[in-house]
Amino acid sequence: MQYASSQQADWPRIYTLAMRHCALGAILFLAFTASLTFAQTGVEAKPATAAAAQEFVDRANADLLKLGVDASHADWTAKTFITEDTEATSALLNQQSTARSLALIEESHRFDRLTLPPELKRQIKLLQVNAPALGAVIWAMRNPRAGIVEPDDLDYKTVLDIAMPYLGPVVGVYSDWSPLVGRGELYPEDVDRDDPWQFKNFRVV
Repeated sequence: MQYASSQQADWPRIYTLAMRHCALGAILFLAFTASLTFAQTGVEAKPATAAAAQEFVDRANADLLKLGVDASHADWTAKTFITEDTEATSALLNQQSTARSLALIEESHRFDRLTLPPELKRQIKLLQVNAPALGAVIWAMRNPRAGIVEPDDLDYKTVLDIAMPYLGPVVGVYSDWSPLVGRGELYPEDVDRDDPWQFKNFRVV
């Protein structure tokens, strides 16, 4: 029992100052290499074609999967071996994942005007609509002492300021759409056709 206590007391000293400097240097080098590679990729980007869109989606999925797995591992380590270093590493990997997601969203708008297969277009749109969620994540990182916040209580202006550059054109136009469009075509539904905007017409049962 005494031996275990002695080991636990030594754990925080595993991360020496020299090791921290080496780790910081490695992280900065990797970040610089990644940014340089991304910049070169942007300069030498292929024409916006369906094939290029598929290549982009495959690359984006691979990048985000690896970043997500790395961030999950770091988060688990930070929660099971709590030190300033493990928490800092977890925060750094989450920031890298968020930054990469935003960069990919920005790049994805190259394909907005293409006619793409439905599944491919869906994957690109799913990536793009994450921008507001990532804006909220960045707001949470900037306000770590805010605690649990209801969505309606978020600083929506800040979230939109972060998200807007990545959303592409955002416009408001009038249309003749209503919640009753296409309803009842596949199967019978209990809807209020006299008042299309009743809540029951939005509810999914």
